Amino acid sequence: MKYSFAVALGALGAGLGEATASSSPTLEWTNRPTGPWVCPRIGKTGNVFEADDILHMIAADTYLWGRNQTENWSGITFPEGVSSSAIKGFRPKKLPKLCTQETALRAYPIMIVDDDTDSSKPGPYRVMISSAYDTKKNKDGEVHEYAFCGLVAQSDHSKKAYKACSPKSEDIKQQEA
Repeated sequence: MKYSFAVALGALGAGLGEATASSSPTLEWTNRPTGPWVCPRIGKTGNVFEADDILHMIAADTYLWGRNQTENWSGITFPEGVSSSAIKGFRPKKLPKLCTQETALRAYPIMIVDDDTDSSKPGPYRVMISSAYDTKKNKDGEVHEYAFCGLVAQSDHSKKAYKACSPKSEDIKQQEA
């Protein structure tokens, strides 16, 4: 099974030159995934996601978010807003403060490509990122600091209900804090 990042990274790659040359704020993270995450299995799709795969999706999401742009797959606009109250098993007290605010989180799909999956559909797994950010200043200008808030899987019965995923490794404190 492979995870496809071509659609998202195509958009990301097309704008990398302008991103470094423009006056867009620099993006930073209060935390990053450092190891694999395990999600509830949905149908036949895989449920273990490596940190590098998650980071690719975070990069695609923040590229779009920073330019007030969206992408549409199968009638769903991404990044999409998700309330933390819609996530079963979400543990906001174990996450950075940006993940615990009452504002919506941003969800971005992990595109799964295999023989049984239609790659034009976003699938059930999402990378969760804070919709809010802390603003800091450094010698190069403004910095927007976001937080990685985990992964979720859509519940089988609802497109607006999610189940929280968890880090696979024993290094849970580093990945969640």
